[in-house]
Amino acid sequence: MPTRQRYCIFPLFPYILAGDIESNLGPFINNSTGRNYHPLRCCTINARSVMNKLLDLQAYLYGNHLNILAITEKFLSQEVTNGEIISSGYVFRRDRNHHGGGVMLIVSDSIPSVRRQDLESTCELQWVELKLNPSNLLVGVFYNPPSSGCDPIIHLRGFTSWST
Repeated sequence: MPTRQRYCIFPLFPYILAGDIESNLGPFINNSTGRNYHPLRCCTINARSVMNKLLDLQAYLYGNHLNILAITEKFLSQEVTNGEIISSGYVFRRDRNHHGGGVMLIVSDSIPSVRRQDLESTCELQWVELKLNPSNLLVGVFYNPPSSGCDPIIHLRGFTSWST
């Protein structure tokens, strides 16, 4: 019996593209350029339904002061509003047209961000551009259900050729 494969490319993929991974991210950093910045607090969760875990999800998001939360298998329909999920922050969703699946990125309202639909494909793949000072950062979440027929490597290879 074949094993079920799941892929989630977050948050390491954008850092690899940036080429400047720091080894010791503290609460406040003054890097070699003299710029001060706060590191991003990120997490990814395979929820297997968000609605039945909504209070736990909100407590985790706000209790850990996360800047970015990526969620796969959120199982939300378009009838559920973003306000029902969280009270503050940007919610970027990619819902399925049928039961199950879907991906979502929740970004702190302190980080201006924009969904990049021009980078998305037919896969359950979503990109959001964070407007950070002095540069922008692309963050993605990806889920590959077993029956999708989507080849994640091909879609990501296309993205890397676009970003260089």
